Amino acid sequence: MSAFAHTQVSLLDLGFFFSQPYTYYIVIALIGVLASLLVYLVLYGWSRGLVGVKESIEEIEEASSGASRRSVEGELGARWAVRIVGLVLWAAYSVFFVNALLPFCLLTTRQGVTVFNSAEGWMLELLGFIVLWLGVHQHVVFARLVHLRPRLFGGELVIESTLQG
Repeated sequence: MSAFAHTQVSLLDLGFFFSQPYTYYIVIALIGVLASLLVYLVLYGWSRGLVGVKESIEEIEEASSGASRRSVEGELGARWAVRIVGLVLWAAYSVFFVNALLPFCLLTTRQGVTVFNSAEGWMLELLGFIVLWLGVHQHVVFARLVHLRPRLFGGELVIESTLQG
């Protein structure tokens, strides 16, 4: 009998998976992609923030009369207040997401994999997927709130086309 006859590899055996030489390169590539995406998002956010500040200053300077100027300043103050509240709530939700929702999704998925060939396994997998999808969707809702847009991409065009007729 050969030495490999008693060796079984399961999907849950992560030690075997991470001991493979190609896995290191895949993990490093994924970390690189995620790090570059994070840098891009931070720089994009800063540039959009600077453009927003510039537009706010221009709006205040364009308002010539005192009442009009106060009205513009009040509207801009309300926008920034909503953005700051949205960021604070998003941060609190992110903590909840990482500490509660992600572990729950991982647990249901792991339990579903152990009994994958039964209806219970499929239901656990489906529950984990739905909860994860809803949790990520909530991040999109917070991003829309912080950016004050009905849509993240192309929102200005939709608003302008609606206002023009």
